[in-house]
Amino acid sequence: MNDPKSKSKKLDVFIIIFSFASIIGTFFIELFGAESGFIVFAVIIGVVLIYTFFSFYKDMFKDKFQEIEENIKNISQINERLTVMEDKINSKKGAIDPRWFFIVILILLLIIYLRTVGLI
Repeated sequence: MNDPKSKSKKLDVFIIIFSFASIIGTFFIELFGAESGFIVFAVIIGVVLIYTFFSFYKDMFKDKFQEIEENIKNISQINERLTVMEDKINSKKGAIDPRWFFIVILILLLIIYLRTVGLI
């Protein structure tokens, strides 16, 4: 229930209610003859638009920054695994080269061939 999205939705509902109340209040001021009603109305609309603009981009960039943080963690884990694998590969001292294995198999096959032909 403490999801940041739910807080954002509650705040957005509050802003909508505040906007409608401000618009209705401004129209009542205008009806009763106040000359500054239009200025108040314009300021209220401007504040609501600026808030909406910043709120939208804040939420959008917040999600992007969270994705970047997750990607950084994944990259660091992959880097650690790669380092471990490189250490394992480089620490194999005295490992047999696979080419020698194939050479031994070829020699054995040559000996078997020579026996079947009758030269040995």
